[in-house]
Amino acid sequence: MVFDDASAPLASAWIPRRGRGRVIVTTLGGHWHGVQGCIDLSPMSGEEALCLLQLRLDLSESEVQQYAAPLPRLAQVLECWPLAIEVACGYLVSCVIGVDRLHVYTDTLIHRAADDERSVAAGYPRTLAAAVALSTERLISGARSRGLLQPTLATVAALCWLAPRRAPVHLALASAFVGPKNLPPAPGWVVFDEAQIPVREVIRELTDVSLVRYDEPLPARKEAFPGSADTVSMNAVLQDILARHLGLSQSNVAAGLSHVACHTDRWLRGALLSGQAERTWKLAQHATALVGHIRSTHTADGYTALLMGNLAAFHHAHGQYDAAHSLLELEWLGRARGCSGFGSCG
Repeated sequence: MVFDDASAPLASAWIPRRGRGRVIVTTLGGHWHGVQGCIDLSPMSGEEALCLLQLRLDLSESEVQQYAAPLPRLAQVLECWPLAIEVACGYLVSCVIGVDRLHVYTDTLIHRAADDERSVAAGYPRTLAAAVALSTERLISGARSRGLLQPTLATVAALCWLAPRRAPVHLALASAFVGPKNLPPAPGWVVFDEAQIPVREVIRELTDVSLVRYDEPLPARKEAFPGSADTVSMNAVLQDILARHLGLSQSNVAAGLSHVACHTDRWLRGALLSGQAERTWKLAQHATALVGHIRSTHTADGYTALLMGNLAAFHHAHGQYDAAHSLLELEWLGRARGCSGFGSCG
């Protein structure tokens, strides 16, 4: 007996209690008791993704060699995600787009294919966008039933705006529980006492529908509360589709972006001032991703301006003068209203 895409509460009533048969379950997550074995599927490797592209595009070995640059780049853009590769290849094949034109379509392919019914892989019931929408519905339903809807959605938004890899868990949840106006004027970053704040419950909601996975912790800096260096990662393709599904690319998300910018700035500034190079480098990647969303939504206030100023200071310290100059030229910095690069405003 096979249960595909099952949840423990619904499937348990149908699993036979007697007999010598075997039950196989595929699931996004959840907690299954009494199972005899569990096989966790790791992300597809680059080599495996390239093989899947070759198979779905019906390419010969000589063609794979001929297009040795664009094919791996496409796999990288699609995050080596099997479903994303399937729908992307379905779009290319159904639209009769040759591999020789991949360089034209690579960066926009997932936008075109995600909700295209004719790109759906054979035997698969829904488009990529519909699959993400279904996971989001399950997330919302579960979080609402446990009284965690607001912090869960705020955390999802933050994770869609930060860089895909190693997003600090406490940073992602900071704007859900602590608004900028509730922060002390003195510099400092927000970490939580997890015995008081439902940090792990919120992240469990996300892992249960496979939106995130735990990743390597940030370098520790002797925080008062354990777990504050933990990170999660979210597939970049999933970030994009989730952001569009939840309307996170629209101008009406300015308040949320501003709050995440405020907390990200404090985390980055803390690492800069304490001389933690590796931690600063990773947080700068999150700040850079966030600035991209700030620019695209024209979110201009003191918090976003201060983040840009401190990110510029990071680039300048590393000799990246053009990047620093580009940030300092932006009109958003005019909204800082006298705040210094390492000060606090609001």
